[in-house]
Amino acid sequence: MAKKETIDLEVIKGMHPDCFNTPEDIANLGCDYCNGEGVNENCEIGRTLLEKAAEMGYVYAMTALGYLYHDDDYEGHDDEIAFEWFVKAATNGELEAGFMVGVFYDNGYYVEKDETMAFYQFKLVAYNGVTEAQHNVAVCYEYGIGVPQNYRIAAQWYRLAYKQGSKEAMCNLGMLYARGRGVEKDENKGFQLIMESANRGYPWAMTILGHIYKNGLGLVCQRDLAKAIEWFQRAKENGEDVEDEISNLKSDCQKNTI
Repeated sequence: MAKKETIDLEVIKGMHPDCFNTPEDIANLGCDYCNGEGVNENCEIGRTLLEKAAEMGYVYAMTALGYLYHDDDYEGHDDEIAFEWFVKAATNGELEAGFMVGVFYDNGYYVEKDETMAFYQFKLVAYNGVTEAQHNVAVCYEYGIGVPQNYRIAAQWYRLAYKQGSKEAMCNLGMLYARGRGVEKDENKGFQLIMESANRGYPWAMTILGHIYKNGLGLVCQRDLAKAIEWFQRAKENGEDVEDEISNLKSDCQKNTI
């Protein structure tokens, strides 16, 4: 880790006298310096300001420090310090930080990968209404990650996240309906949820629609290679690796016209 630059807060205060009235003001100024918003970007000034706000008990500053140290582009990147700040913020009730503790366990950042601990953290935060955590809990139940597989409970959590606007949960819930896992099979409802998710910009839902139009889905959706190509193309434009699918389908279309 790069050596920390020493910052004189009194100098910074002299430059921004109206931004030192509360810990929130100090933290906001710190974020501005980290992001280069309204000031010249300087992450070391930002870090120092965030640390000052955190010392004053402002939990959002603790979370922001976690993100800063976790950022690969930050010269002082250090996941150990990031994890410590996330834990401290989570202990003080900051839900976003609690979610990030789960992310660290889920991916093995600094701490040893522990899917059970990740699930525990996600569920703890999910009960407090955090949409992304609700989605992650659903994924854990669907695939048996850190908890016994249970499609029914997975559907319940996907539904909660979907009702709060998660396009990822919308798509995954649609897949459960299409397959009849944890819910009564309803291919039409499943198709509509996946379509809505894709129209809201979720690339994986676009990919799934490509496959649906490629193969058909019961009485709900007839096979349509042109639409399959269209959806795979949209998925590709949004970062999905589907070039082979597009090439193969175009080849099939050419053969069918010969």
